[in-house]
Amino acid sequence: MRRAIAAALLVLGPSVVSAEEVLRFFPPAGVEGVHASATPGLRLVEYVTEGQNLAFWSQAITVAEMPGSKVSAMEFVDILSADMTLACPAAFRMDPEVTMMEDRSVTMSIHACQNLEPTGRSEVAILRVLEGKEGLYAVQIAWSESPPRDDLLNWSAWLRDVTLCDETGCAEITEVTAPDISPDGAAPTE
Repeated sequence: MRRAIAAALLVLGPSVVSAEEVLRFFPPAGVEGVHASATPGLRLVEYVTEGQNLAFWSQAITVAEMPGSKVSAMEFVDILSADMTLACPAAFRMDPEVTMMEDRSVTMSIHACQNLEPTGRSEVAILRVLEGKEGLYAVQIAWSESPPRDDLLNWSAWLRDVTLCDETGCAEITEVTAPDISPDGAAPTE
């Protein structure tokens, strides 16, 4: 999945960096940054559990900032899903939850693959993509095996706290559209 994010980012092309908008992201205790890179259109930082590395990890966080990108949050999820399917024909994606942050979209989606090329490892990831005023931002938490349900819920809550800030303050979620998870596409009933 991390490779799929990198491949999707290549599609976005070069852009101009702005210092006015920042991603409010706090790495949790117990993780350490193991890779950082920057080009004119992409800043990427990867974290893993302390004592692990990019080749052998059980849990990883990838943060990508794409200043100047004109790709929407949903388009980015679609690009990532297509790239992941190339590396893993049996890849799975849960339709994203779409929220509005001021007048911009934010998505949260789950992606999984049982045998991701070229590593041959399985990977499950929750991806949050935020459309900024001046670019696109993606934060992903990934596991090398299926995490317990409580971990998915706790990390989903953690990802929802990731937001964008500028000189006027931090953006707030204004509207939520939950994904359709019913088998027939009908709205769930209570």
